[in-house]
Amino acid sequence: RGTHSGHLLFLSTLERIRRLIAMAADVPVSWVKFASHFMFRSEAADLEAEELQARTVHCDESSFARFHHSGVLWLTEHNEDTGGELEFWDADRSTWRRKISPRVGRAVFFTSGWENIHRVTTLRRGVRWALPLFASIVPPLNTTRL
Repeated sequence: RGTHSGHLLFLSTLERIRRLIAMAADVPVSWVKFASHFMFRSEAADLEAEELQARTVHCDESSFARFHHSGVLWLTEHNEDTGGELEFWDADRSTWRRKISPRVGRAVFFTSGWENIHRVTTLRRGVRWALPLFASIVPPLNTTRL
């Protein structure tokens, strides 16, 4: 059950993230809209390892064209031993190029296109809580700056 102060903290966190995305994309804050955000919980026993690996390799923009920037705010900590890390694919080298370990309160942001194909490594122990975020850049109809 949520609280008033918890809801305000959530909204404040989303607004800070929206401002970071605007700064990184070099657009006015008013152009950044959240296309989607949700709480995500997974347990080590939820899926077989092979099935989980096959389902998690993706590019966010291929799911929804309105996803221009993606991010994850982690609420639990994981590492190489527990799994649940975020990895990015390097198509030029045909290898996983970067692995980011979740830490409580750590966030990662990246463009949602094919340049950032990624996956979550198989969760071997524990429960993983995360807040995935997807933002759209939506300029006003009368804008001359793109």
